[in-house]
Amino acid sequence: VITMLVIAFIGLVIIFERLVMLYFVYNIDFKKFILNLKRVLSSEDIPRAIKLCRNVSTTSLPRITQRALEAAETDPTTVKGTIEEETISFLPNIERRLSILPACGTAIMLVGILGTIDSLWSAFHSIDVLDTSQKQASLAHGIAGSLYPTAFGLLFCMVILSGHYILKGLALN
Repeated sequence: VITMLVIAFIGLVIIFERLVMLYFVYNIDFKKFILNLKRVLSSEDIPRAIKLCRNVSTTSLPRITQRALEAAETDPTTVKGTIEEETISFLPNIERRLSILPACGTAIMLVGILGTIDSLWSAFHSIDVLDTSQKQASLAHGIAGSLYPTAFGLLFCMVILSGHYILKGLALN
């Protein structure tokens, strides 16, 4: 159970860190940003548009837009390639450590199953050394207790995987 708690703690730390990053750092008001950017670009003031991108955020869409506008100033034919290049280089920042969460969930579940198997072995081993009158009670108690690690493993796994899917949805947005 201690191993499951350690893995669950690691998973929860990753979930919390990614939640803070995705919700507070990378999250901007895209509609407002696009509206302001369109307004500035309609006056064909590219340096002001670049300044707007820098002032809004150095993350995600403003950063990609800034690089595209800088490319448009030097060579307008490279804008599409710059957008693709910046997007490809920025996506790993958004999805960083998200792939660890399913592995943590799986590890927790497997450790829980291993704990159940170990408890079952102990329960069946205990009937060899006990009197006949105590065998049934000991076996029933041992089997009932052996299911706890699997239950905890499944519970922790569901929490970690739920966090993973919520964060994956935030990352896509």
